[in-house]
Amino acid sequence: MGAPDRRNGGEPVSFESWQDFWHMGGHGLYVWLCYGVGLLVILGIALAPVWQRKRLVRKLYQQYKRQSRNQGKDTSSVQIQEVSE
Repeated sequence: MGAPDRRNGGEPVSFESWQDFWHMGGHGLYVWLCYGVGLLVILGIALAPVWQRKRLVRKLYQQYKRQSRNQGKDTSSVQIQEVSE
């Protein structure tokens, strides 16, 4: 489809039909699997930071809630101790 093919003396590669294009001269399964795996790897690399950030934000929020809950208990007891002193 426009790319030079050295086997044909530099003539552009062309296919008789879309079926020939998808079949790729008997190598279609290998070619399209390679494209698919490559696309999955690139998407995984692109989306990994997004997933990691979401996980980190969720973890930090849970830690903040836990500390707030604990400080709420400690703060009331500290306030009573301060008042009694």
